Amino acid sequence: METVLKNNIDKIVPKVFKKKNMFVCIVDGKPGVGKSTLVSQLAYYCSGKRLHLDDFAFNLDQFSNILIKCKVGQSNILDEAFELNVRTTMSQANYRILNILQRVRSRSPFVFIIIPCMYDLDKNIPLTIADMFIHCYAKQWGERGDYYVYNTNAMKKLYLYGKPTRSYSFKISPPNFHGTFSSLFTVNEEEYEKRKEKALAQFEKGLVRKESNKTLWQRNALLYFCHKNGYKMTELGKIIETTQQSVSAGIKSYKTSKDKKPSA
Repeated sequence: METVLKNNIDKIVPKVFKKKNMFVCIVDGKPGVGKSTLVSQLAYYCSGKRLHLDDFAFNLDQFSNILIKCKVGQSNILDEAFELNVRTTMSQANYRILNILQRVRSRSPFVFIIIPCMYDLDKNIPLTIADMFIHCYAKQWGERGDYYVYNTNAMKKLYLYGKPTRSYSFKISPPNFHGTFSSLFTVNEEEYEKRKEKALAQFEKGLVRKESNKTLWQRNALLYFCHKNGYKMTELGKIIETTQQSVSAGIKSYKTSKDKKPSA
């Protein structure tokens, strides 16, 4: 770990324990720039070299579980925060994070939230909860190992004035310092990748299922309104190439669920 970043962490750690508070760090950057690698190093150092694979969470349920069970001074990582990038669930997810963090503050946890773009977070996290923001980037495509660090004030200014254009311009808010990091992953990287892939696959299945439910609901809604406006079920069956019984079932299904439109 580079000296400037290490010196900052060395000042933060004792204050977290002394005040029974928590340290929350947001780390963002495009996929492949090394966010998880850097966080593994920071989390390992902050926790006194007690980092384990089970301290990584890939969805909010896992994150909630590890935080609720966390020991004093443990590092807890929400990696990639997939749920925070789905606009329809973003608000709920962000408030859920806030609630979880407030509940475990007295255990002096070190919390790292890894996300592709900080601007996808609800304002309460960067403006009232987070203590540090690290933006990872690649000087050239395919490279990794560089980052900018923002303290609380610089992070707030960047979030407030950079969000409309999703910009990280120095003119909006210059970082406090720049650094580089090595490729060392402080836990079993192969097992980490397996867990991450599994979580992503499950998340994608959930999105497909939601989309399928929405499409079916839309089809049934269309059948309902066409039938209501004079189309016979046999005619509708021929149009969408299905049976009269299927059309009837779709219309009945819509009638019972028309006030419960599936979320996108």
